[in-house]
Amino acid sequence: MTTYTQVCSAWPTPMPIPTPKEAIAGVKRLIRVAHRHAKEEGIGFGLRTYRYRITTGRRCTRVRNGTWFVNCNEWGLGGWGEIVHSVSHWAQRKYWPRENPHGPRHVFIEKMLTDYAIRNFLDGQLTRPEKIKPPVDVVAVRAARVAKRIKQWEAKRRRADNAIRKLRRQERYYERRVGHTRLPRPSHTGEPSAVEGSSTQLAA
Repeated sequence: MTTYTQVCSAWPTPMPIPTPKEAIAGVKRLIRVAHRHAKEEGIGFGLRTYRYRITTGRRCTRVRNGTWFVNCNEWGLGGWGEIVHSVSHWAQRKYWPRENPHGPRHVFIEKMLTDYAIRNFLDGQLTRPEKIKPPVDVVAVRAARVAKRIKQWEAKRRRADNAIRKLRRQERYYERRVGHTRLPRPSHTGEPSAVEGSSTQLAA
């Protein structure tokens, strides 16, 4: 039978302390490992999606209202050991809630997660190379943005001109059919049209 002494002695000394990114990535993997083990034992409900945040100080790694709060170094003595311990308690409560919180089931889960973490977390496997963003020419980006907007407005103007031409054709058609007076065209020179001038004279 697995004991807590075996679990604690499996970790190297001193206890490895992950970075915030490594801690969150590791918790995600530990959750999946525990869920996969539960499914193998016939517990078939799905795994929900969680949010993840880093916490510090005395706060332990825990889940609350759908958010995992991960402490990289709980009490200054934690590291991976405390993270694995907290995730193992979460798994035991979630999948086997009627069993003893510190019984054989929990010891087995914590030993399983500890072995997985030692194999997959301690040699930099969770470290991801930082993506270096290429320098951006702000002036060129803004110039391209202006050129794009000019094209969009020119396209709108062409569509408007086509719509006006079609309406003028319809206007001429109905003038012939019904005999309506042709509507005045807008003056582009700023001078009043003939209809506007005649209405001004009448008003005088």
